[in-house]
Amino acid sequence: MFIILFILCIIPNVISFSALGRKASLVKSVVLSAAFFFILFILTSSVYFLFDNFRMKCVLATCFAIESAVAAILVFVFKKKIEFDYSIKNAIIPTAVVALLTPFLITHFGYFGMGQDQGVYQVKALNLMNGVTQYQTDFDEYSKLDSTYEKNEFESQVKRYLAGYDRHQPDFPKTTYNDNISPVSGIFHGIPVYPAMLALWGFMFGAENMAGLSAFWLIISIYLISFCCDNLKIKASVKLMVCSIMGFSPIMIWVSKSTLTEMFISVLLLSFTYLITRSEYKWLSVIPVVAYAFYHVSFFTMLPMFIIIYAALYIFTNDRKFVVCAAVSCLSYAAGFFTMRALQPIYTLNNYKVVYNSLINNKNVNIVIYTLMAICIIALAVFYMIVNKIRKNSFSPEQFISKVFNGKTEKILIPI
Repeated sequence: MFIILFILCIIPNVISFSALGRKASLVKSVVLSAAFFFILFILTSSVYFLFDNFRMKCVLATCFAIESAVAAILVFVFKKKIEFDYSIKNAIIPTAVVALLTPFLITHFGYFGMGQDQGVYQVKALNLMNGVTQYQTDFDEYSKLDSTYEKNEFESQVKRYLAGYDRHQPDFPKTTYNDNISPVSGIFHGIPVYPAMLALWGFMFGAENMAGLSAFWLIISIYLISFCCDNLKIKASVKLMVCSIMGFSPIMIWVSKSTLTEMFISVLLLSFTYLITRSEYKWLSVIPVVAYAFYHVSFFTMLPMFIIIYAALYIFTNDRKFVVCAAVSCLSYAAGFFTMRALQPIYTLNNYKVVYNSLINNKNVNIVIYTLMAICIIALAVFYMIVNKIRKNSFSPEQFISKVFNGKTEKILIPI
């Protein structure tokens, strides 16, 4: 049944990408639709988790409703035509790479259990598959113990053997953590949206095959990087080399066999790159950026890059939408951090220890982040006004690049 629901969620996206693509390639529309389904799944499931009301069917129904609404608006309001290009010419190279890669992808790592990231994600996914969807997990057996000795021993065993099962620690804010449940209640390591995707794959293909999701994302990544090459008009031989390097990279093959979050970061970044290198609708690239902010705590390391890219695009295109995209990236970071800190404060804040000092700590880092994002948005508004003023003096982006790089570099940078 879940395979049918998954396909139903893909169909509206295919219609949308066809409407936006002016007789878009069917292969490209399907690949992008799969990527954007999971992007929407991240955002939707984040909301359900935040309200501690995650239900797989509800998340899928919400995704389908949003996707269908977008497709209907494009077709019936904006009168976009649905036309497909059935040619597979541009898909031959990534398809060939995927075909050669298949023997390396048919096997994957098994069940790990607690003690490392892969295992903790799998345990959380198994819980979700079995209806244990609460934000905070507990052991019913603990309440059935009679003696203090047995309860102390139980607590000791939980602490000793369940690495990745975080109980409340005094140095971290409680956020939505409830001390009144039991002394052995806790929260699983990581942000729950990834285990939710593993659970969906487990519903479709069996819990023992949930690691196949990473292999699927590697395949999607190979097609996406091929589409990026097409956008940049890179010749076929180079495209073959790029797709092969990505597909047969040992680290990519290893991660594709695991249940680690990093493979979908590849999908997010390549979706962003594909959209930002298109000739139109570049502003849609902010959608995977927003999803990244809710998916993985590493987003704060990438945010400056997104802001710089959007700022540069505004300078060279005079399209105000890119300033809005930069501001939305900042707002998404603040919202994503709020959600992650609420769902898993220990995991989230431990990743910020690299920026802690005598002034910044667990108790105030959230205020620091919200303040910085507010400053960034104000700075973007000032940047917009300054560029507008300079532009009135016949500012030429091409001349600016030529002066800065003074050589063949501008021949590459100007079209990009």
